[in-house]
Amino acid sequence: MANEDNKVQIISYLHNQTTWVTTTDLSSFLNISVRNIKYCIADINKQYDQLISSSNKGYKINHEKAAQILNSYEKLAIPRNYEERKSYIINTLLLEKQRLSISELSDQLCISPVTLQNELSKIRTELSKFHLNIHTRNDIVTITGLAKDKRSIILSLINDEIKHSYFSIERIQQYFTNVDLKKIEKLILMVLNRYEYFLDNYSLLNYVLHIALTIEIRSNNIPFPDVNRFDTSKMIEFTSPHVIQIVNDLYNELKLLYNTDYTLEDIYQASILMMTHVVSNQLETISYSQLGAMVGNDIIQLLEKITASVNTTYCINLNDEDFLVRFSFHLKNLLIRLVHQIPITCLQFNSIKNDYPLIYAISVHISDVIYHATNHVLPEDEIAYIALHIGVLMEANKAASERVSCLIVCPDYNIIGKNIFKKLSAMFSDKMLIRNIVTAIREDTDLSKIDLILTTEILDASIVIRQYMIEPFLSETNIRTIFDLIEDIKNNKKKNIIRQKIMYFFHEDLFFAGEPFENDIDAIERICDTMIDKQYVEDNYKDEIYAHEKISPSSYGNTAIPHPLDNNAKSSVIAISINPKPIHWGFNEVNIVFMLSLMEDDRELFSDIFEFITQLMKDDAIFKKIMSIQTFDEFINLLVSLY
Repeated sequence: MANEDNKVQIISYLHNQTTWVTTTDLSSFLNISVRNIKYCIADINKQYDQLISSSNKGYKINHEKAAQILNSYEKLAIPRNYEERKSYIINTLLLEKQRLSISELSDQLCISPVTLQNELSKIRTELSKFHLNIHTRNDIVTITGLAKDKRSIILSLINDEIKHSYFSIERIQQYFTNVDLKKIEKLILMVLNRYEYFLDNYSLLNYVLHIALTIEIRSNNIPFPDVNRFDTSKMIEFTSPHVIQIVNDLYNELKLLYNTDYTLEDIYQASILMMTHVVSNQLETISYSQLGAMVGNDIIQLLEKITASVNTTYCINLNDEDFLVRFSFHLKNLLIRLVHQIPITCLQFNSIKNDYPLIYAISVHISDVIYHATNHVLPEDEIAYIALHIGVLMEANKAASERVSCLIVCPDYNIIGKNIFKKLSAMFSDKMLIRNIVTAIREDTDLSKIDLILTTEILDASIVIRQYMIEPFLSETNIRTIFDLIEDIKNNKKKNIIRQKIMYFFHEDLFFAGEPFENDIDAIERICDTMIDKQYVEDNYKDEIYAHEKISPSSYGNTAIPHPLDNNAKSSVIAISINPKPIHWGFNEVNIVFMLSLMEDDRELFSDIFEFITQLMKDDAIFKKIMSIQTFDEFINLLVSLY
């Protein structure tokens, strides 16, 4: 039988199309072979009596039947494989904090208790990597461990959701029944090009999404209450007349394409973020005070409660200015809909709950914050709508973390600046995120997220961010150099992350090079006294080291790793001693001593770094380099360079 998930996705995708769809398009969308597509469709038609029609043009679906089938899937919402069941179990036990018996959980998952026990065993193995345990006591299934570790696995699973099903226009399309995202993207690009304005890829994705959401929830033609939702005159304060004209033109073009009950004010709201990212003559960002004037201080306060609660519960930072701008307007309109009991009904939005269960769980948490702040209960459609915002934010953050953030400094916006932006976007969209174009760097220019400044003129030498002067029309030499700079910056980012991990354990005042230790006792006394004096360890630490040495000396070849028998430490540190003249330790002659103090919470990070270090000790060439090291900085730089 065909993969159940593939079948649902094929039905969903075809249901959203109004024209014939080729086998190649389906294959590309699902990332499976053409042969498997044909096999799945044959299986679907066998199960649902010729649901999908075929011709030399491709495939078409019976939309009425497809809606019924998709609705039945949403009502069942049954996890269909081990990965989905694992997410469901962790979500249910950790996030929803339900107490379920083996029989209740197996009934919800539609599997036998024996199968559930087998899968719990697999989950137990995976959870152990996060220092968590899943066990059954009195027939009740629970997950135990530290709160920090519970949050870590939730974040890991959310990243897996994003990784395996990223938020691209093609992927998001499945959640929309009334709009074609590709058509909206094409229309936006047409209007921007008309005025020779440009957006980077992720700003464009966000803009397409918000325009589409605006049209989608208005497509049911429910009259909106006559309230002052948005003062369009505020727009003039932070954008140029050209951008206002772009939005007006876009509204008129959209009306020709989708003649539904949305207004120019709706499109203004959806365009707020675009206006701060588009290449224009007056690029500025919306300040927090301006945002409050537009949406109201009550919305800002609610926004702050949501971001604080999500950060505390999931260790996920929503404090991204772009997200806050978008989400503040969403919250304002959401509360208006709730107050006036205006439902948004979208069958496809509900499938977000199944596709991204953990992101949906965060949205449920946000809905709970909204409830306690406003006393409004959010329906599932609204929760799914929030999940779409969260998902796009996390995808954008993931993409931004993998790319180099760039600021372009160019005094000529109209010709040179736009040309530079367009060429760089075309060539480096997967490697570079252009955050802004400015005529000059002033005192209030935000450089906090910038990795690279590309400029057409000489800048202040006191700016410590990497700079590169480019020619106004980007020569081949410029392009090659920018490519090299991007790779170098990315490598340095990785090294800085590694350095931070290493520096967490190693400290300069616990570094000993060439000390004339006579034997293991002399080394233990000196190093332990220093660790105790610096208050890295408890006063009984030395006794614990000797207790372990009495059972078994800690020397292994040319390396000694003395440490206590347990991990009830005050702090996690590693003292290191480099001894070109070897120390007699147990039955070995030792050149390197790693003395450990380790807290329980740091086991995973420590094991990664320490496994790396001990592997290095086996390399003769690296060992010789270590023996020549005189300073702490030399030691850290060597580790970072080899990681």
